[in-house]
Amino acid sequence: MGNDENCEALAHRQVWLYSAFAAVSGAFFLALLSSGSSLNESILLMFSTILFSVSLTTNSILVYHGMAYSSKPLEMARQTSTSYVFEVQLVAQFSFILAMLFLVWHFSFIAFFVALVAGIFSFYKIYEGMAHSDQTEL
Repeated sequence: MGNDENCEALAHRQVWLYSAFAAVSGAFFLALLSSGSSLNESILLMFSTILFSVSLTTNSILVYHGMAYSSKPLEMARQTSTSYVFEVQLVAQFSFILAMLFLVWHFSFIAFFVALVAGIFSFYKIYEGMAHSDQTEL
């Protein structure tokens, strides 16, 4: 697969990922409205709501950015590698992950703890594998 095809595939996956994060963040607000829950009842639910609002905004902006550059995947890859887009991506991804963790914690500390351990373990294994593959390529 050539560089253009790799960039196009990456751009396509990013638009889908950020669309999904934005959709789940929006669905959270619809569920919150229909449940009639008060944010004053739970600090965890309040933190989750704040983080979902950040997630909804930043992921929606990243979807728009991806759609604007969808016909220019190499330009999008160049844009994505710049620090300011990368920083927005980090905010979008981590606000979503943290919002989900706070929401899970609101319902069950044990489920939150298991999810947190699974997430830390997964990140460790992925980055350990990436570091190992980088060393073997040298």
